[in-house]
Amino acid sequence: MQTALRGLAKVLMGMVCVVGSMTPAQAGKAHVHGQARMDVAVEGGHMTIELEIPQDSLVGFERTARTPAERQQAQRALTRLQEEGLLKPSPPAGCVQRSVDVQAPALTQTTGAAPGQEHADVSFRWAFVCQHPQQLRALDVGLFAAFGRLQRVDVQAVGATGQRKAVLRRSATVLQLVP
Repeated sequence: MQTALRGLAKVLMGMVCVVGSMTPAQAGKAHVHGQARMDVAVEGGHMTIELEIPQDSLVGFERTARTPAERQQAQRALTRLQEEGLLKPSPPAGCVQRSVDVQAPALTQTTGAAPGQEHADVSFRWAFVCQHPQQLRALDVGLFAAFGRLQRVDVQAVGATGQRKAVLRRSATVLQLVP
């Protein structure tokens, strides 16, 4: 009986070690090619947008780029995501993109394996400052035009008028920020 219990304990400890070393995608976090998650927060004159997207939806692979062509493709995707104009707040709000933070281990690595490369996600965080936040009515999301593999963006937004959820698609790329 004790031998059986020791064996069970070893199996359980092994499972704990495996689960503890999983990437978020492996641990059950949604990871669907062609889909992304976006959070939008508006507070005062500041708007923050966070995007999490499978790397495959940007470049067609989820590992470190292996060839010069793949490295060039990865660099183009990173550059495009940092360009002003990809996300367009309502023009009357006078918003200016202040910063972009990128978390893309498999895209930015030039050699070797990236951690969690089986389901690599890319995370971006944009910060905007708006001169007239009361005029911030909508956000035109240019991700679909920039990345042909992207089909859907699930959005959660919070601001002075409350919280809302939306689904953006190729046919509906504008997020309404006010009811």
